[in-house]
Amino acid sequence: MRLGLQAAEDGETESLSLTTPDGRATLRTVACFGQCALAPVIEVNHTIFGHMNERSLLKELDALDQGGRLS
Repeated sequence: MRLGLQAAEDGETESLSLTTPDGRATLRTVACFGQCALAPVIEVNHTIFGHMNERSLLKELDALDQGGRLS
């Protein structure tokens, strides 16, 4: 799954919220998850995943797109 999202032209990321063209996913930046020891983190369907990097994020997104669950 590639989300097809692009950053705002002005580079503003402080309060970024973007939704995919098909409406299946929304990406939102937040100031704090309260999970500093696990940083960087993502939240998917109300579950926190820590120690994320681009490769592991893309792997998890592809698993979701295949109808699977995040590991």
